[in-house]
Amino acid sequence: MINLRGMIVPIIDLRQRFGLTQYEYLPTTVVLILSAREQEQKRLMGLVVDSVSDVIGQGDMPLHPAIGESMVVPFLSGILNVGDEVMSLLDSDALLDMDRILNEGQA
Repeated sequence: MINLRGMIVPIIDLRQRFGLTQYEYLPTTVVLILSAREQEQKRLMGLVVDSVSDVIGQGDMPLHPAIGESMVVPFLSGILNVGDEVMSLLDSDALLDMDRILNEGQA
């Protein structure tokens, strides 16, 4: 939990959420503040990530389905082709679903 301008915001480590090995936080480690829907209400939640290199909007780029057997796939909205790069678009509602997190024991 962090205090963000007087609001208590729960924090989730993305590595832990994806079942990856944890390592110590580095200077590039950041907390993204996202707005998540919970029972038709929006709430702020923090997401610890290794680093952020860029933030882009989907715009009118086509979203391709995420495929594979990885534990990460249920948390993806899909895949975007951005220039010569392929980027994964996270589904913040699925990723920050508190009922799912509590059921998985990852709070």
